[in-house]
Amino acid sequence: MSGFSLDSADGGMEDKAKRRCRDLLKRAVDEGHELGNHMQFDLPAIALTPEAFDKSFQHCDALLADIFGGEKTWRARERRWFRPASALWNKHILDRVKEKATQL
Repeated sequence: MSGFSLDSADGGMEDKAKRRCRDLLKRAVDEGHELGNHMQFDLPAIALTPEAFDKSFQHCDALLADIFGGEKTWRARERRWFRPASALWNKHILDRVKEKATQL
């Protein structure tokens, strides 16, 4: 979940803790571990409006792209994992994820 990277006033962590989390995620990637999009916060994805889902999904996707070395590198990966919060999905969620999966 990427919500930690927001400003603390918006639900994110303080800067020191934020940097620590980012560094740990970057280290995991550098050591060959997989990371996946689990959205911005642990809120049931299926209960979100399409607009709120898109914002949450994109926020996490952008953070992952940055951690993996940029948008081009992230998009070039063979697999980009996604699991909606609460593990439930609907047509909008599936359509959006399919759309993102085909973007290069």
